[in-house]
Amino acid sequence: MDLNDIKPPGLDGAFTGSVDPTSQKPNAKKNPTQAFSVPSQLAADPPAPLKAVANLDKTVFQDPAKLHAAVRASIAELLDAGHSVTGPLSSSEKEFLTDFLSADPLMRRQVERLLRKVLS
Repeated sequence: MDLNDIKPPGLDGAFTGSVDPTSQKPNAKKNPTQAFSVPSQLAADPPAPLKAVANLDKTVFQDPAKLHAAVRASIAELLDAGHSVTGPLSSSEKEFLTDFLSADPLMRRQVERLLRKVLS
């Protein structure tokens, strides 16, 4: 077979596929200005602010030990608040998860960034 002998699909106007394109219904056009529906969980009152952040100020970013403690406290409080996702955690599981997440560079960076926004 030569490269010049290759024919494009649908040669001579014949449709060779297994689905008839005239029998398919076009997609209904959606209104791009239509608002998205908000899930009922998100439409409820916003969550309460973290208690771990309530007593902090901007000086926490100057001391690495205070920053580490603030990140750990924030993560621990988020774990307590997230029982619907994680289920009930034992104290050892909570401690392990808090240590793991506070040592994770990506999670730590995200929590620090949120702390900076909250304390600004």
